[in-house]
Amino acid sequence: MLPRSSRRLRALLAAAMCAPLLALSLSAGDAATVPSQAHPCPQNPLIGGRPSGGGAARAPGPAAGAASPAPGSDPCADLRAAQERAGQVDDLLTARRADLASARAQLAALQGSVARLQDEVARDTARHEEVMQRWRQDHDLLARQVRGRYVAGEQGFIAYLVAADSFGSLLDRAVSVGRVVSAERGLVARTAAERQEAEALLADATARRDQAQLQSRQMDALRVVIQSDVARLDRASADAHAAATLEAAIAALALARAHGTIYPAVDGPVFTADSDLTRPSGLTAARIERFLHGTALAGLGRTYVETEARSHVSANYLVADSILESAWGTSRIAVDKHNILGFGADDSHPYEDAVSFPSFAACIDTVARYVAAHYLDPGGSYFHGPTLRGMNVLWATDPEWARKVATIATSIS
Repeated sequence: MLPRSSRRLRALLAAAMCAPLLALSLSAGDAATVPSQAHPCPQNPLIGGRPSGGGAARAPGPAAGAASPAPGSDPCADLRAAQERAGQVDDLLTARRADLASARAQLAALQGSVARLQDEVARDTARHEEVMQRWRQDHDLLARQVRGRYVAGEQGFIAYLVAADSFGSLLDRAVSVGRVVSAERGLVARTAAERQEAEALLADATARRDQAQLQSRQMDALRVVIQSDVARLDRASADAHAAATLEAAIAALALARAHGTIYPAVDGPVFTADSDLTRPSGLTAARIERFLHGTALAGLGRTYVETEARSHVSANYLVADSILESAWGTSRIAVDKHNILGFGADDSHPYEDAVSFPSFAACIDTVARYVAAHYLDPGGSYFHGPTLRGMNVLWATDPEWARKVATIATSIS
C-alpha cells in the first residue's frame, strides 16, 4: 500500500480528474461531529476520538509517512480553491450554452426566412408565367382583330388605305389603323412592363434566397464551433468537479488525521466502506475460489478463510485489497516479492520498499495480523474505526481506496 504524500497526491490530481464521488457516509449519531465528504471543512469542527500521535509517522508498513498533513498545508484552502475553479468553469459553460441557444434561435429564424423567400419565389414565378400567358393571348387577339377588321380579302394596311373611295374615307381608315396600332403598342408595353416587374421580383427573391442560404451555412458552422466549445467545457467542468471532489476527500482525510476522527461501523446487508471488518464475512473457501478462478490468486480461498478465523479480519477486505493492490496477483511486487497487499510500499520507492514474503499465504497472514493490531483494535496505534473508511485515514495514499476495495468486495460471488 502506498503511504500518503501531499506532493505526490497533487501530481496525481491530473490523472484522477474523473475519480467518482467518494461518499463518506457516517452513522446518524456521529454525522454532525466529524468531517464528511460534503462538508469536510466545517466552521467549528467537533473533535471526536483520540488525537493521532506522532508515532504513526514512525510506524513500519503502509502507515509510514501518512500520519499528518504536510507542514504548512491547508487541505480546506485547497478544497475551496478547487470548488472556486469548478464554479468558474460552470459560469463559462453556462454562458457558452446561452450562446449556442441564441445561435440556434437565429438559425431557426433564418430557416423560416428562407422558407418564406422560397414561397415568394414560387409565387413570383407563377405570376410571371401568368403575365406572359396573358400577353401572348392579347397579342394573338390583336393580330386577329387587325386581320379581320382592316384586311379584307388578305389585304394589307396599304391596300386597305388605298381602297378608300374618298379622301374622307381614307382619313377615317388611317385614324382607325392608328388606333389599332396604338392599342397594340400600349398592350405590348404594358405586358412588357409586367414581365419586367415579374423578372425583377424573381431576381430579388432569388438573391435573397441565396443570401439566406449563405447565412444559414454560416450559422451551421457557428453552431458546430459552439457545440464543440460546449463539449470541451463540459469535459472541463466534469474534470473541475472531479478535482473538487478529490480535494474534498483529501481534506476529509487530512482533518480526520489531525482531529483523530473515529469512523464507526455501520451495519447493513451489503458490504460497504463502513462495514465492520472485525466481523465474519460469511465467505467460504469455495465461493472465493470461484471468484479467483483462472487468476494468479487462485488456490488462496482456504488461506483467506482461515486467516479471517485466526485474525478476526474480514476476508472480504483481504480478498478485495489483494486484487486491487496486486492486479489479481500479476504486479511486479506480487510476482517478485509475493507481496499482494502492497505492504511497505511507498510513493518514492514502491518496489524497493515493499516487504518480501516467502509466499502469498505468508503475506496475507502477516498483513491481517498487522491490520488487526494497529488499525482495527481501538487501542491500536492507527485506529480510526474498524472499517475500510477508518483504515483509509492512515493506510492509503488514495482517498478513494476504501470505496474501491468495498466495490470489489461486493462483487465477490
